[in-house]
Amino acid sequence: MQVPGNSVGVWKFGDENFFTSVPKAWTVSDCITHVRNKIGRYGYGDIDLWIKNRCIMLDKRKSLSDYPGLKSLHVVRRPLSRDPHPSYATSCKDDTDPFCDSTTVGMSCGHFISPDNLYQYAWRKIQEGTIEVTCPAVPDTNRPAEQCSKEWDFQSISKIACLSDDENYMFCSKLFSNLLERESNIHICPGCNEAIFSNCANILKCSYCEKSGRSFSYCVKCHQAVYRNTCSNPDCKESLPKIRALLQNCHMITIVDVPNCPSVRACPKCSCVIEFDEAESCKHMTCPRNFCQTKFCFICLKVKTDQYYWPCGGAFDPCSPTPRQIV
Repeated sequence: MQVPGNSVGVWKFGDENFFTSVPKAWTVSDCITHVRNKIGRYGYGDIDLWIKNRCIMLDKRKSLSDYPGLKSLHVVRRPLSRDPHPSYATSCKDDTDPFCDSTTVGMSCGHFISPDNLYQYAWRKIQEGTIEVTCPAVPDTNRPAEQCSKEWDFQSISKIACLSDDENYMFCSKLFSNLLERESNIHICPGCNEAIFSNCANILKCSYCEKSGRSFSYCVKCHQAVYRNTCSNPDCKESLPKIRALLQNCHMITIVDVPNCPSVRACPKCSCVIEFDEAESCKHMTCPRNFCQTKFCFICLKVKTDQYYWPCGGAFDPCSPTPRQIV
């Protein structure tokens, strides 16, 4: 079934049949109300709308026009309650939230968490780009920076957090997207959203689009459509020279009493450019890219490889600054 013009198609998770459509002029709240009336309750709680190919949950305070190029949405039906099954429920305190009074469940590492907190924490971690969810409990209050960090398997998270079928589908979609982002030779076609394995470093012609009867090529760096075998996006062409100039010409600052530190650094792993926030006094940094999340020192650029300790000392310990970077 075709989606009407100036409308956005809405599908149910796990169902490829067209469900309904909503006008692009509507607010997200209006869309949710319309979908709720279409679906009915049927044992579900709240619902949300999700852009599957971008892995974005729609903000209820916005309108559909705030999401450029929006063509399709998927419904996420929430459970009526996340109360745990009596056989899993405990009377222990939540090890991740001292102010939580909700019923908790025990995790494989021996720590306890409420299903609501487990859902919120696991979803936040997956949205940040991780493919593993680890326990955030702090076993020793005298060492607050050291978390348990034991990995929780998804099957346990799904069961204990009482995920609905829609939420399971959503979690798995985002986990798969995170995994693909970590693979440098896998590209997601912006035209058909299919994953393509290729060593191509510049322009890629999508074989899936071609099979469907249309030709589509795009730049693997900026994901813009390409029509003449070269990317015409000026930002794409100029990005590397701009980054080099920024790294070479940024002003020098003092961090934790160490002078002559460049104020702009490139992540040692993925080369994401980061400017030091002088309001923050800590020298330790986490790469903001979802697929990277590398922890490193902004002064010496040493990467944290141990679970608990940094190779250059504590967050406020001086170390030797690495010279300006060249990428």
